[in-house]
Amino acid sequence: MIPLTEPYITGKEKKYLLESIKSNCISTGKYVELFEKEFATFVGSKYAVSVCNGTCGLHLALKVLEVENYNNVIIPNYTFVATAEAVKYCTDDEELYKRMVKLRHHGESPTRYYHEEIGFNYRMSNINAAFGFAQLQNIEKIIKLKTRIKNRYDMLLLSSNLLSNGNIKIQQEYTKSETINWLYTIEFKNAHMCKHVVHELNINNIETRYLFYPINCLPPYGKNKCNSEDLCNRVINLPSSPELRFKVQKKIINIIEGALKNE
Repeated sequence: MIPLTEPYITGKEKKYLLESIKSNCISTGKYVELFEKEFATFVGSKYAVSVCNGTCGLHLALKVLEVENYNNVIIPNYTFVATAEAVKYCTDDEELYKRMVKLRHHGESPTRYYHEEIGFNYRMSNINAAFGFAQLQNIEKIIKLKTRIKNRYDMLLLSSNLLSNGNIKIQQEYTKSETINWLYTIEFKNAHMCKHVVHELNINNIETRYLFYPINCLPPYGKNKCNSEDLCNRVINLPSSPELRFKVQKKIINIIEGALKNE
């Protein structure tokens, strides 16, 4: 099976994880601080606050910004209900940073175990931070490898007739942003084509993934119609592991081209 994506692990991850375990600092420790400082440097921010998952990060961000029930918050309809394992709140505002840290740690004051307000146990563990710190030390290489994967797919599709005949569209980059090319995404002209290609890739042991369901289609969040629903059945992600070989990418595109030859 060719997986959708695999992590890029070099060996530092194991070293730092073992150090974290041997230190007996599990819930917190030096790697939390190292991870936060490294992340802040990477994104060009003064401060970064780690939390245990994405839902906690969103909740704390809303709390420190004093967003209430009567406020409107604009979000994309295509998003995953946040469960990321390592999420950061980044800011250059020292007061927001201090409040975020306080709420993340039970609302505790500088006096240990004295809680000045209701807070939350949203801390990232030292073990998770150790792994994240190791990954961040290779982040530029990982992005470079991911960009290579993206450029290869672009080249293979451009050299086929899949783009020129309008059966497939590829994702465009905006000049004012820089993508990390997490997963390579293609859009089909219709849902039937997409389903057929997914089937052909699956029987060749190649994993793909449809887009997340739009938020408005999920029972807890309402049933309002939205234009983005149409994309849900027409867009897929292709395998995008950092060390994916070129011949595998070529095989994937050949299967897609063969599947759509008579469409």
